[in-house]
Formats: sequence, structure tokens, C-alpha cells
Amino acid sequence: MEYTSTPNGQIQADFARRVGQVLLHYEAGVALGQSQDSYEATLTICLLQALLTNSVELINSKAKYDRTGLRQIASRSLKEDPALFGLNLQCITQQWPSNRPLKYREIFECLRNAVSHPLPQKAEGLPTTGYTTWKSPSGMIEGFRFIQSPWVNRSGSDLASRHKVTDEDRPRLEKVMNSWCSNYGTAGLTVQPGPDGLNRIFLGQQSFIPCLQLDISTVQLRTMTLTLSERLAEPLSVVMPESSTVRTFT
Repeated sequence: MEYTSTPNGQIQADFARRVGQVLLHYEAGVALGQSQDSYEATLTICLLQALLTNSVELINSKAKYDRTGLRQIASRSLKEDPALFGLNLQCITQQWPSNRPLKYREIFECLRNAVSHPLPQKAEGLPTTGYTTWKSPSGMIEGFRFIQSPWVNRSGSDLASRHKVTDEDRPRLEKVMNSWCSNYGTAGLTVQPGPDGLNRIFLGQQSFIPCLQLDISTVQLRTMTLTLSERLAEPLSVVMPESSTVRTFT
């Protein structure tokens, strides 16, 4: 079936609308079968990943107009009423120190990066970006744990360990620190020599490794997927039949 494009020739809005329809169509089909044959959690994550990619790009864009309202929502905190996308404060199980509440922008970034750039999750050592699940006693997936750990790589090494930050490289590390403070509201960070002689970013006397962990149920993820689908599809509401164009995908 052909995609409807908006007046500026984009198909993202119709793609987002169809993502929501795919999930609803799948659920309707599964309802006729057996619950043990359901892959709804996996499908939801796949569809949500596509929507999150579009959402984060839109939020970070400098486009003059945003009919979806996502860029305005992105600056809201999760503490503001009403809570959106089926989320709540209980979803936040670990957060980096900040002088302000967590914003939806940071939630979207965490989810997008966790599902798009997953790294192996280890029982010991520093946390790495990625996701895992938790299950009910029956074995059904009840939810996902998403981790955003931007300063830790696949091997579990932090910034200082990877780049061997000496005094000569200190300004570069300070630039990373200042950027983080500005974007995420963490106060009191300093660059100091660590026990190994390498310069590191500290919060007080502790080495600072930012990490955000979100525990979100499959029910909440379903709500988020359908809500994002509706939001991103909003530009279709201004498309007139006589002015719309279509592109065929095979």
C-alpha cells in the first residue's frame, strides 16, 4: 500500500501511523490464537525502536515548525502532571545526579540508545548501554530494563582508561565534563588525578560515571508505542487529498 506524504514530500508521518496499526493488527490476530505463541513484546520493541529514532531526530532538529508537539514535550520533566506515554517516576530505577528532574528528552535518548546500540550486560564492573528483560513465573516477558551508560564502552572501560588522560589532555576532559553539566544538570563535577595517575571526572570524592536505568513494563511500552505513533502521524492531519502525493515501496 502506498505511503501518503506531507506537503514537503516526507513519508515519516504515515510510516509512524502504520507502526501503530501493525501492533494493533498483530494483537487482533494473536487474540484468536494461543497466548504462548505471542511475540508481542519483541514486536513492540522493534516498532518502538523505529519510532524512537524518528522522535530523537525530530527533537534534535532545528526545524521551525513541529506539528507533532514532541519538541515541546521533550523539555518537560517526568514530574509534571499529567505523566505522558504511559510512564511514571517508578520507571526510573537509577539516575545520574542532577539539579533538575529527568526530562522526556533524556528518556527518549536512553531508550533509543539502549535498543539501537546494545552492549553485553555484565554482572560485575561498570554498567554498559543496552537492555534486558524480566519475566513472570510463567516465563512471559513482563518488562524491559534499559540502561544508558554513555561513558562506558563494550569492554567496560571508562573515558580515562580508554584515552589515558594525562595533564596534556586535561582540557579535553574538562570540555566533556562541562558539556555534561550543561546538558544534564549535574553540579559539582571536577577533574582530578585518580589513584592510577590518570585524570578523571569526580563528583566529590567518587569517580563519576553517568548511568540512567529505566524499568518499563510491556504494558507501558505498548502505550508509548501507540502514543508516539499518533504524535508522529499528526502532520497527516493537514494533508489535503488533492495536494498529497504518494510514493510506492516494494
